Amino acid sequence: MDFAHLKPKKNVPSYADFEKPTAQVYYLKLSTVNSQLLRFTWTVMRDKMRLLKSKYRSAIDWRNNTGQGIDGEDKERTIREYILKLCPHFDELDEIFASRPSFNPLFVFDSDHPSQEVVEEVVIDDMADEMGSSNESALPEFEFEERTSPFDMTEDTCPSFSHFKAQLAKKPKEKGKKAPTSSVAQLAQITRDRLAHEANKLAAQKEGELKKIELEREKFEWQKKRDLIDQEIQRKKVETEQQRMREEMMLKELQVKTDIRLKEEAQKNNFILEKMKLEKEMLAIRLEMDKNKK
Repeated sequence: MDFAHLKPKKNVPSYADFEKPTAQVYYLKLSTVNSQLLRFTWTVMRDKMRLLKSKYRSAIDWRNNTGQGIDGEDKERTIREYILKLCPHFDELDEIFASRPSFNPLFVFDSDHPSQEVVEEVVIDDMADEMGSSNESALPEFEFEERTSPFDMTEDTCPSFSHFKAQLAKKPKEKGKKAPTSSVAQLAQITRDRLAHEANKLAAQKEGELKKIELEREKFEWQKKRDLIDQEIQRKKVETEQQRMREEMMLKELQVKTDIRLKEEAQKNNFILEKMKLEKEMLAIRLEMDKNKK
């Protein structure tokens, strides 16, 4: 018997050379593809993806369990608003996960065999808790074969939001069918929240306008008082300048009068001195003449 075909081929890595497909390896490999992810650790990316998937599952569960019992003209808009409230990134995640049976089980639709078995897909980041952290060896170039459901998953059977909306439009309303109490309460709460938000928005706008008007009024009053103060300061400044000029003129006038009076007094004193000098000389001449006569 020839066992030559059982010999290992050259350049083919053995089983021991392969690295376990853990979440750490997956996200580290992903960060090398997109440089913007290098600033995040693999645990942060894993936790973020789990959170997004959890929100997406919650939106899908609510849509499948309670969303179809909603009646009314605005049911599509109301359903979408609540779904986006549960999962803000629903549209982006729906494009990624809508075709995966683990997120959208087939038995939620009208089916004669609701107990059909669905094969769960292998999600790499969910295996991290069981398999632990991987070694530091390089990641070999290989691809995992994606498991597919035994059913033919086409766009028509994929429970995306657009398909779900089309089903709501086509499905006839059943008489006497009422929405579950939980969904009615949730929709009523959404309506109340929206009305309360609008009321609060209007109240805030009104309060803002009133504050703006009050601020403008206070600004006008303040400007008016400031103008009055400026006018009073200017008036006092003019009065002070006028008073200074009057005092200066009075001082100059007094100085002139003083100078004139001093000059007059000096002239008068000089005249008296000259007169006394002449009288003295005349008296001396008389005495001399009387002395000569004798």
